[in-house]
Parts: sequence; structure tokens; C-alpha cells
Amino acid sequence: MTSVTAALDAFITRYLERFPAIYDVYDSEWRSPCELEAPTRDASGVEIVRWQPVKRQFADDFAGLERALEFPIHPDVKAYYGAYWSGGLEATAEEGHVSLLFLWNAEDADRLTENLIGHSLAKKRARSPFTVFF
Repeated sequence: MTSVTAALDAFITRYLERFPAIYDVYDSEWRSPCELEAPTRDASGVEIVRWQPVKRQFADDFAGLERALEFPIHPDVKAYYGAYWSGGLEATAEEGHVSLLFLWNAEDADRLTENLIGHSLAKKRARSPFTVFF
């Protein structure tokens, strides 16, 4: 277990203690291992689904992204995105509010790769070092 994985495990445990029921709009075309039950309708008739972060069994290796970028991705980035299936989680840090991004499903992992390639190209054009958003 990496320090990143241990920190995420601790954060998500505390998050779920504070927010044991997380709901979002249900999308039959955008399913996730995070979904805990069948969708229901809220008071306004919108389909919602209860979910929570789920530990991933197998993490992406980012090999395709590394080939596209022509440099390795830091192991901490791989550990972060490989630890959980989850929707975004809101938190407060010493520096202020933060919205943490996670992968909702396998298709979201593909979308992350595409976004990071585009982000890398924009950074190259700006002559800035590569960064990873999370």
C-alpha cells in the first residue's frame, strides 16, 4: 500500500462517516460500480441513485498515456486514480475548499487519458511543465 492509497483510505473512511448516504442523478448510460442500489425518484420526480466510493480491484497501468506523452506517469498519480471508483468528493483543506476528482467507471478512465493528453499538449504550447489534475 502506498502513502497515497493509505491517505485516500483514511479520507474516504472519514468522508463516509460524515456523509453515509450520497445521491446523484441516475444515468442509465453512465453506470458505475459505486452505485449501491436501483435508482429511485426524488420529490421532484428526478431519478437518483445512492452511491459511495468503492475500492478498485485492478488499477489502470497508464501505459497508453505514458506512450502518448513519451514520459512516465508518477506512481502517486497511478495510485490516486487506481485506488477507488467514485464520483467527485468535496473537502476542506488548510488552503481552502477542494473538489477531488475520481474515476466513475472504465469509460471515465479513457476520458481521463484523453483529457491528460490534451492538457499535456496545451502545457507544451505554453512551454510549461506537465501537471496532473486531481
